[in-house]
Amino acid sequence: MRQMYHAINVRPFMDHQGRTVVWLSRQLGLSYGYTTQIARGDAPATQPVAKRISDLLGAPVDALFAVPDSHECVGSTSEAV
Repeated sequence: MRQMYHAINVRPFMDHQGRTVVWLSRQLGLSYGYTTQIARGDAPATQPVAKRISDLLGAPVDALFAVPDSHECVGSTSEAV
């Protein structure tokens, strides 16, 4: 399963640099609507997209996105009584 990254600081970094979602979407080659959702944290980004955004904004991925734990367990581990 692909790891997905949720934006936590993309917009503040963009705003600080005077960058717009239009600029970012053109650089990424993604639609404006989808790029807006990623920047707001409403839609996840794949690892390659998160890396590209971090390169464009000159910040580490973990400064812009909540980085998934690669050892995260899936499902419940509740014990029977």
